[in-house]
Amino acid sequence: MATQTTEEYVATRRIGDATVTLINDGVFDAIPLIPWMDAPAAAVRRAVPEADASGAIGQSGMIVAPGESPGHSIVHVESAGDHFYYLGDLFHHTCEVAHLDWVMTQRDTPAMIASRQRLLADAVPHDAIMVFTHHIFPGWGRIVPTEAGYRWADA
Repeated sequence: MATQTTEEYVATRRIGDATVTLINDGVFDAIPLIPWMDAPAAAVRRAVPEADASGAIGQSGMIVAPGESPGHSIVHVESAGDHFYYLGDLFHHTCEVAHLDWVMTQRDTPAMIASRQRLLADAVPHDAIMVFTHHIFPGWGRIVPTEAGYRWADA
């Protein structure tokens, strides 16, 4: 296997005044570097929101989203009116966006569907950028409404 450069491992997006960085170690899926996690190597900078003129850096937090597991959570970052969600295992494939009731075996199906519906109610009106663990790196996208429900659109 050929050695990848840092640029092949790193994807960065601006979300309002915040910078969100993903890394892919070539073995696991994309891993978000959120403000309270240090980068695993000096070549990958820490994803810290930049303060605006008032010193504010927007809002961020964990949202409980059970279904994959009882303690599963997603990360929400809001900055300058823009929204970003790291979805973890809330979705395993883009087809699940169109079929919210398609849930992998041995999961809590009612809890997963409810968590997905809460996310859509919060994120879709904001045209939020999202990334989920099992999507092809770097996995940036949005969930957009359709006549039949929703679909994933790569960003």
